[in-house]
Amino acid sequence: MNRIRSLLLVTLLVIPITVYFFFYRHSGSLSSQAKQLDNLITTENIARSMKAFASVPHRAGTEANHAVGESIISELRAIGLQTSATGYDVALPQPGEGKLQFTYPVETEIPITEKILPEDPYSARAAQERPYFAYVPDSDAEGEVIYANFGDRNDYRYLKEQGILIAGKIALVRAQGICRGMKQQIAEEEGIAGLLLYPEPRDQGFRKAPYPQGPGINPWTIQRGSMLKFFLYPGEPGSNFADENAKTLPTVPALPISTRAAQLILEKLHGTSPALWKGWLSTTYGTGPGPARVRVSYKSIQKPAKIRNIFASLPGADPSEPAVMLSCHYDAWVYGASDPSSGATVILETARALNALATEGWRPKRNVVFAFWDAEEYGMIGSTRWVQENFVRSRTDLAAMLYVDSVRGPVFGGNVMPGLRGILDEVLTYFSDPNTEKPVSEVSTLYDMPGFSDDTIPFSNLAGVPVAQLNYGMHYPMYHSIYDNLSWMERFGDPHYKYTKQLAEILALYAIALTSEDPLPFRFSEVAAHYGRTLSKLHVEQGNEEEVKSEFERTIRVVKNFEALAVKIESSESSSVDRQKINRILLNTILSFTEPPGNSALSFGRRNVLVGPSPENECAGIELPAVARAISDETPERVLQELTRVQIAFERARKLLEEVDILIRQAPQ
Repeated sequence: MNRIRSLLLVTLLVIPITVYFFFYRHSGSLSSQAKQLDNLITTENIARSMKAFASVPHRAGTEANHAVGESIISELRAIGLQTSATGYDVALPQPGEGKLQFTYPVETEIPITEKILPEDPYSARAAQERPYFAYVPDSDAEGEVIYANFGDRNDYRYLKEQGILIAGKIALVRAQGICRGMKQQIAEEEGIAGLLLYPEPRDQGFRKAPYPQGPGINPWTIQRGSMLKFFLYPGEPGSNFADENAKTLPTVPALPISTRAAQLILEKLHGTSPALWKGWLSTTYGTGPGPARVRVSYKSIQKPAKIRNIFASLPGADPSEPAVMLSCHYDAWVYGASDPSSGATVILETARALNALATEGWRPKRNVVFAFWDAEEYGMIGSTRWVQENFVRSRTDLAAMLYVDSVRGPVFGGNVMPGLRGILDEVLTYFSDPNTEKPVSEVSTLYDMPGFSDDTIPFSNLAGVPVAQLNYGMHYPMYHSIYDNLSWMERFGDPHYKYTKQLAEILALYAIALTSEDPLPFRFSEVAAHYGRTLSKLHVEQGNEEEVKSEFERTIRVVKNFEALAVKIESSESSSVDRQKINRILLNTILSFTEPPGNSALSFGRRNVLVGPSPENECAGIELPAVARAISDETPERVLQELTRVQIAFERARKLLEEVDILIRQAPQ
């Protein structure tokens, strides 16, 4: 215990020194570069790019999406960057024939298409874009309906406690809460015959006039998506690269429906649901079962398609240094003005701004790679294939992968790995929130762990690359619908593109900080401090037998030993060390926390010791996932096993940091 107190004291004394050196070295240059970026990144450029990317529906594999890719390539070349593209042949589900109808009390059809709005010309042009869930099986299922809230395990448990038989029923569930793939997996476990997902107005977080009169959800909005369980393994199922043990394909029939369709069904259900299950529709939210019965039918269409990832690079002073990647995806379910066109625009504008700074004399120490992924919406297919080819079969060096999916609202947030958070915190101090004019650092949300529903997944858990996903806003009513178009975006989503501009400026300065710092810009002391706190919290909550408590304490000591060494190295100053050699060791230190790809005994979610899928909502990322899962399963022997894995990873990393410490101490001062 005295040793732990001593280590904590050293940490408290030395971390401010580390922070001081970072701020002292960077504050002047970052401040001036933030001002330059404000002039280089313009809303005029953003509006032009948004129009090029979001004027037509462009699902992955379509000619329209190929045209969007060509527009990106043309813009990158006009900027003056070297570009390349890598194509793949894949099989993608197309919108099939779906039908939903009451079979009792009166046989009638339930509308499952979106309404064309006279005030929104884009909705008319997308009339053929039928809503569907990709990869759902062909079906013709009929049964009584139950209302199951979010469709998570607790919801089905409650229904069973009320004496409701749920097997063989058609479950009506809210689209928010746990992710679609998790709803699917639980439905499979419970023997559900079919799933109907609708966007509950209450889950949008505000009451405002429905679109097109205001920004709120209207009765006809339907939210498409992939039904793959990509938290088990991302990418194209059944490909030569896929994990054959990961059963990612769904087996329960499912359809996305509107709030209007959901209300028609809810009005015909008996029973009473808890207060927290009730939304804002004009109905009692009965649980059922029945008396309403519905028939869910769907016939899928799967076609061969071509997708391609697009790349550009800004050369650094030392090409042998691990690069920093800035990325997004560009395929959409329909227009995708917010998701993904605003994200693609942010990456493009960041590329334009960084290249302009480079022509004026700034030069990054390491390469900056810009990546635009294809077929993200289907299950991170383009990014996963690239990672599999460049990390699993060979080795590509990346210091970090920064990702932007979309601009969705007024509050900055991020899913950021510990180790990349401190630098971002400083970057945010140089920008003012467009609404309050306070520093973004004062009004931004707290960082979450990287999740398992975007292109960061294969990087964090197949390749072990530190990732950060940045965004403005989170949920938004028009998500994956025909109404996520330029009309909604320019009137309500981001009028005048002030948040899109701000996010591009933040990303650009973040990239400058990460590519200008020497040695490698990853804070191992931040990693250790964060996971030390996580272990201490789990230790207190676990409250198990002495052997488990003892192992927790041993693991905490290992992490604190690592932290003390990391703090010492990060506060060291020596101009004559072999930076290239140190960076190579630091990159291997990062990789210490991820099991090598050849270890097939570990499932995808357990490969990275530091981050993985949550047991409750597998699309959400949590710290020390294998330890948390073992605790959730109440298996003390597995808790011991997973704590040992954490110890081994931190010990492996500490030995590498010791090599860095020796190099610094031996270097001439």
